[in-house]
Amino acid sequence: KLLFENWRRYLNEWTAPQYSMTTDTTLVPRVDTEPAPEEEDIGAFRGHQVFQGSTEDPWDGVRHTYSVISNDGNTLAALQVVAHEEGVRVKYAKKEPNINFHMSEFYEWLLPHVGAIYSDPSQTPEGEKIWQHLKKAGHNIQPYDMPGGLMGGWKLVK
Repeated sequence: KLLFENWRRYLNEWTAPQYSMTTDTTLVPRVDTEPAPEEEDIGAFRGHQVFQGSTEDPWDGVRHTYSVISNDGNTLAALQVVAHEEGVRVKYAKKEPNINFHMSEFYEWLLPHVGAIYSDPSQTPEGEKIWQHLKKAGHNIQPYDMPGGLMGGWKLVK
């Protein structure tokens, strides 16, 4: 019973699995700057268009992808999320190297569109850096517990 009530105290004893994205992982290039028929233009982030598309996922239901598109049609960043409690839970985040913004800034921009952003319990070291940057910048980051499990994560709210 104590483990269920005080599990956060035991996190220092647990070794997180190490995930890694290869440095040669690139985002899919776009053919133009117009949204595809299954996408919606939801605004501009730092002078770039943001498209939102949805696909059906057998495990998570509907998976939404938010793509930051440059003026010449290249995908600069992509964020895949699924519905979760009062907002969305991050499933995948990727930004091209040497782009003039941090992924945490895109999370901040996206927040009013989705309500709340929850981290996935298993994160890459790069994903952990996004949440550390948000905390360091003074954003409202709250710890949360996944329903039905011991693993927790972070919640970004306005």
